[in-house]
Amino acid sequence: MSQYFTTLANFKLYQKVDTSARDTLLTRLIQQVSRGIEQECRPNQFGYAAYTNTAFGAVIGLDGVMACQTNTPTVEEVTAAAYKAGNEPPSAWHTIDLSILETEPFPNGCLVRAISNYFNQRDSRRLKMQLTFTGGWHAYTDVAAGTQDAGFNLPDDFELLCSRIVSWEFLKPDTAQDKTAMPSLGQIIIPGNWPADIKQKLRSYRPSFR
Repeated sequence: MSQYFTTLANFKLYQKVDTSARDTLLTRLIQQVSRGIEQECRPNQFGYAAYTNTAFGAVIGLDGVMACQTNTPTVEEVTAAAYKAGNEPPSAWHTIDLSILETEPFPNGCLVRAISNYFNQRDSRRLKMQLTFTGGWHAYTDVAAGTQDAGFNLPDDFELLCSRIVSWEFLKPDTAQDKTAMPSLGQIIIPGNWPADIKQKLRSYRPSFR
């Protein structure tokens, strides 16, 4: 299910648009910009989704805590977890007890920690954690209707950033725009020409380590 980071009504309020003459264009721009944001911040994904046996690079701190950063800003529920060192066979995953996991949401990737002194003894070279989980922000599922996903928790500043990018695209229709066509997504905007301050802000939504 596609999710978007602002709505037609919210954008028109932001831009002080009081006509419906450009609604079709604006709806399409919101959809394309939402996809473009994730393209710019890849491999992060911001919309709510389920992930199965997804591996992330991990580290072990001096306190023996193993941690990884996911590709989603939040983790709602972890249903399976495992780890392995890089020098172990591909199938040699060791199960992690879910009761020792804790999560801490961050815009650029939720931290998942496994709290156990046992990890002090492990080889942490090229360590990976594998998680089955649901996570991401519950965003909008219909741009025109303004329908929200259940559990809606899209941050206001992220929606405002999306609206600002849509505004920039809308007000500069004659500016050369980088676009590409992807079979599964249709046409999306690849933000090569977005203003530098916008791209700088988007960097805060990219992963710190992985």
